[in-house]
Parts: sequence; C-alpha cells; structure tokens
Amino acid sequence: MNKIEILNILNRDKILRGESAGDVAIQCPFCRAVTATGEKYLTMIINSDTVRSYCGECRKSVSFDELLEVLEIKTSPTLSKSEAGLQLSKTELSIGTEEYESNRFVPENHRNLVASGIMEIEWLVENIVAVEGYTLISGAQQSGKSLIALLLANTVTTGNPLFGKFVAKKGRVLFVDEENGRTRLAARTNLLGIPAECEIEYLINKSIMVDSLKDLTRLVALCQKKKYSLIIFDSLVRFFRGNENEAGVMSEVNRCFNALRATGAAIVALAHNKKSGFDGASELGSMVRGSSEIVAAPDCHIALKKIKNVIEVRQPKFRDGDPFHPFKLNIIGDKTFIKITYDGQLDEEKSKKEETADAVVSLLQEGELPRDVIVEKLKDIAGEGVIGKVLTELLKTKAIQRRSGDNNKHFYSLMEESADEQV
Repeated sequence: MNKIEILNILNRDKILRGESAGDVAIQCPFCRAVTATGEKYLTMIINSDTVRSYCGECRKSVSFDELLEVLEIKTSPTLSKSEAGLQLSKTELSIGTEEYESNRFVPENHRNLVASGIMEIEWLVENIVAVEGYTLISGAQQSGKSLIALLLANTVTTGNPLFGKFVAKKGRVLFVDEENGRTRLAARTNLLGIPAECEIEYLINKSIMVDSLKDLTRLVALCQKKKYSLIIFDSLVRFFRGNENEAGVMSEVNRCFNALRATGAAIVALAHNKKSGFDGASELGSMVRGSSEIVAAPDCHIALKKIKNVIEVRQPKFRDGDPFHPFKLNIIGDKTFIKITYDGQLDEEKSKKEETADAVVSLLQEGELPRDVIVEKLKDIAGEGVIGKVLTELLKTKAIQRRSGDNNKHFYSLMEESADEQV
C-alpha cells in the first residue's frame, strides 16, 4: 500500500491527518493525546514503506490493517447482513432493520403518545434497577461496588429479594468484567455464598469495547439470542477507548448502552469516585470520576460509602421520581464468608458526625493542627458547627487532645499512647 492509497482511505472516512517527515500522521486512537489547547495531537505516524503505525506519545506500534480496525475503517464500504444487527456511526446508533430505518424520521402525533398511556415504572430490582433501565453504581475503592453487583446478579437470576428487602424479577444476567479477573471473581462469589449452580453468565477479560462497532454488534446479537434481563459492566471506564473526561466520548458510550437496552436488557455500570482524601464533595454526583455525562445519562445513580463494616447507600439521582431514603447495609462475617444485610434507614445527622470524626482523626495523623486549619480542610465534609461538636466529642472520649496557644488559639492532636500501649 502506498502513501496515496493511505491518504485516500483516511480522507474517505474524514480522519484528521497531517504529514511528518514525508509520512502520514493522525491522532493516536489508543492514547488520544491532545494539545494544551484541546486540539487533536497527531502523534500516530503511518510509514507507507513498512505500512506500520507508531505513536510517539504512548509508544503503541501496530500494522496499518490493525489501525484501520481500531479506527473502525473498512476497505469495503458495506457491512454484511449477518454482521449488521446494528449500525453505529459518530452521529447515530440504530437497530439495523428496514422497518426501523423506514420509521426513524416519521413523527408521532400527540394523540398516539397519550393513547400509549402513562405506565408505572416496572422494576427489575425494586428501587435499584428498572426494566430496560440504566443504573450507575459509584463509590470509592473498596466501597463494595463489585460485591453489590454480584449480589444484584444473583438476585435477578434467582428472583429472591436483594438484601432480603428489595423485590426482584427473575431473569437472565450477563456479568461483563474487565476489573477483577477470574480468580478474584470466583473468590468473591464464594465469599458471598453464591452457589455454584447459580445461572449468572460471564464475559471475563475479553477486552470488549462497547464503542467498537464490531464488539457492539456481536454483543447486541448475543443479547438478542440469550434475552438477558440485566447486563453488568465492571467497571465502566474499562469498556471504551476514549477519555472519560470528554463529554462527547461518554455520550457515545451512552448511545451504545441504549442499543443494548433496546434488546430488553437493563444496564448496571460501576464507576469509581475521584481520588480524594475524604470523599468530601458536597454533591454526590460530582464525586464520580470523569465527565458529568457519566452521571447525566443513567436513570438511576446509586452512591456507596463504606465505613468499617457498614455500607451507606444513597440515591443522588432518580429520573422518574423522588430518590429513596438513604439506608445502611451491614457486612457480617469473616474472611471466609460474609453476608450483606439491610439494616434500616440511615440517620444522616449521625452518619455525618461519624464521617467527620473519621476525617478529623485521619487528618491529625499528619500531626498537630489548629482549629481553623481543621475547619478549612474539612469544609467540603461538614460545616464549622458540626466540626466543633465532633471535636468536643472526640475530646470527651480521649481520642484527641487539645492545647491552647497564643491568643487563646486551640491546637488539636491525637491522644498520645501510654507507655503500656507502646510496648
């Protein structure tokens, strides 16, 4: 393949390109590097002599054919009918049938809309996952996201209530994992007591990318064949090739999820929180890592926070009604077996104080600090009044100590261990 042929292929598919030392340069589809001003950085060099591509930014080297596959560029203009269960482009995602295509731009009048009726929400798992809905579950590392996802999967396959509380509708489940691997997943199902005969189906470490036409087409075909009620993605960031901070990238991922939902499946995706000393964002949605589109698209957002053996569950977003009242889950057991049970509604005031107390103790690990610095560092967690009450309670329990400095300024530090405790 010569340089002219390469340019013709790139021009046909409107790929932004340039030239570098006589070779063709495009933005690398693997690292998607951008300049300081946000413009595409053309770091992938295509050598027309060797017909190989190399990125100077991420050091990725692939053949030109492999590059075309990643860019989803086909040398033949059409997709075979067996592959075309779904057609995806940068501007549209559609189920590829003649009937669908013929009706895409036929407007529906208001009378027909009203005649269809206003239906009650149909739950797959009560208050958590709607039938054909999209639920995002977020939390910090080790907050219990994967454990909750596995329990969700087991709940739907058995039809038993989640945590012994939330009614579920029985159906088939596909658990798509790029986060844990076979060994860890098997260990966690054993830890949770999920029996070997459980009918959850898995795709583990298959490098599936939902924003790839090839992968999405095959995944849609699988869902149509198996008729899954629920598909779980652990975790969201592992299933697309772009930057999670770009709204356009995440919007495309959400359209891909819509194609899967069109098969009758609900989607649950797990997302990580931003790395923060105390998870101190005032809005739970802003704690989720990446573009705001990640929390804008789902119908339901479930936020988890683990404090010792308790998982606090909140619903910062529910598109079709009022969010449920926050509740607690107790983790009971040991390293060989655990049970996660519903433990009633959450006392928000008490929880806020406990969260603030943990943050104060963690902060004072760095050494003695004046009150005003503590208040400033924890302002995203609690107001000055709550922090003051927590400091008083910690002094009473002798978890911390206080001394007075100049101008009656108070300094706080962790209580020194006794000589016996240090031995």
